[in-house]
Amino acid sequence: MPNEPDSPPKPETKPILFSNIDYSKTQGARFYANHISANATMFDVRLLFSDVDIDAEGGGLIARNTVTIMMSPELAGILQIALNQALGGYVSTWGPTRIEEVLKGAAERMKAAHQPPPTAE
Repeated sequence: MPNEPDSPPKPETKPILFSNIDYSKTQGARFYANHISANATMFDVRLLFSDVDIDAEGGGLIARNTVTIMMSPELAGILQIALNQALGGYVSTWGPTRIEEVLKGAAERMKAAHQPPPTAE
C-alpha cells in the first residue's frame, strides 16, 4: 500500500536443495542393493535395502546384507520427487530402463523356484 511505512528488508533465504549442501565432510559407507521393500506406519516410512543372492544350500533367496532407512512421510515424498527426477535424467540420457523385463524375469524365476517336483508316474 502506498501509505504504509517501508518494512525492514527480509534476510535472504536459500531453499534447502541437494545442490547447496556440502557433502565433503561426510563419513558415509556405500551399500549395493539389488532388492528393496518398503512399508509405512502412521509416523514414518521404512525402506529396507538388501543384497539378495541365491542360497547355495537351500536354493532359495537369501539376504546377505540389509540396511534399513526410516524417514518422515514428508521426506519420503521428497525422496519420491528426487527419484523421479533422477530416473527422468537417466531415461533422457540412456533410454528406457529395463524394469518390465527385470520384473518379468524375476516373476518367472520365482514361479519356477516354487514349482512342485515332478511326480513319478
